[in-house]
Amino acid sequence: MKIPLRGTQEEKKAYQEMLKEEFEEGIVIPIQQDQVKWWNHTFLIKKPNGTWRKILDASKLNKEIEKLHFKMHGLEEVQYLANQMDYATFLDLKSAFHHIT
Repeated sequence: MKIPLRGTQEEKKAYQEMLKEEFEEGIVIPIQQDQVKWWNHTFLIKKPNGTWRKILDASKLNKEIEKLHFKMHGLEEVQYLANQMDYATFLDLKSAFHHIT
């Protein structure tokens, strides 16, 4: 099943380049239509630096899954919990969002 892309020619070209890279990295694999259990629309937006970001619209899927509630700590609480000699790590996860667990 091939879904036609919407958008400008520039967006379509960028999307095809991203898709090719995702195939090469094993992020996306070809499947048969009868294997599709759920389909989420994807589209591109241009980032401030001129590159493209693929957006996955999972709003329909989100309506079907059970909501889990957890507490998000605010900045003040995190600062309180962090002592002066604590260390933090910054990890740039350019493509880690492709992994679902």
